[in-house]
Amino acid sequence: MLFPILGRLFAVGMYAGASINDSHLSNTIFKKIVPLIFYTQLLIYAIALPIVLLFGTPAIPTWDVFVALLLLAMIGVGFQIPYYVALRRVDTSVVVAMFSLSRVLVPITAFFFLGERLSIVQYSGFLVIVVSVLALNFKRSEKKTRLNSAFFLMAIVAVLLSMETILKKFALNSIDWYSVLFWYLVLGTGVTLTFLLPKKYRKEITETASSLRKNPKSLGLMLMLNVPPMFSSFWSLGYLPASVHKAIGSLAPIFTLFFNWLMHKFGFGKLSKEEILKKDIARKLFFFAIIIIGVIMTVAG
Repeated sequence: MLFPILGRLFAVGMYAGASINDSHLSNTIFKKIVPLIFYTQLLIYAIALPIVLLFGTPAIPTWDVFVALLLLAMIGVGFQIPYYVALRRVDTSVVVAMFSLSRVLVPITAFFFLGERLSIVQYSGFLVIVVSVLALNFKRSEKKTRLNSAFFLMAIVAVLLSMETILKKFALNSIDWYSVLFWYLVLGTGVTLTFLLPKKYRKEITETASSLRKNPKSLGLMLMLNVPPMFSSFWSLGYLPASVHKAIGSLAPIFTLFFNWLMHKFGFGKLSKEEILKKDIARKLFFFAIIIIGVIMTVAG
């Protein structure tokens, strides 16, 4: 179980770096979200598809698994709309931390649909993670304390991603991981191409094509930070319980804050929307430390 855990940690760290680059792409390069999703997803699929075929011949899924894979592909594209809107509103590490909201839904859905059962300590770990994420997202004003707007967007993302994990695990229980990934990429390509159907989006996509030619480095970095962890994440989920797999993902905001701090420290510029004042860092680190405790309880409990 050690290697799947390490594989999942690798994916989490890489995706944390990808979130910083996502923020840069969303806030600086692409003015519209649909063209951003359209071009980045097609590039990822185009690179990943030939690679996944090196692992073996993909199995043909049964109808129930195929439906699960189709839903999986739709979620993989659809969740990015509220995700990118949230990236434009709050710090990247806070957005990444809000992915942890999906962690509390996964144990519940995994219990009913996959038969996974955790200990009391593990369920308590999930509760610790969610409470910490809620605390991170309270916004103080002079008269009251309230949740920021990005929280509600990421709540939608959380529901979608909890369903995504369960669908992945369901498919992995029937066919091998590279077959699941292959069909996810094929169906995801089809789902992404549906953005061309509405005239409004087709126009936006056409008008934004020049952004690809002008920003090859950012798009190359996007591919580097997304393709390897995709393989690692699918592979590790084949060996780990869905709930544990999700819990490890709660460490992502710590990687994100650390990477942002490094970029500011060494003068690489501010690529993401991230507050790095000492007071803000201290507050985030406090809640991130609690999240780590929750992850340890979930993985080791």
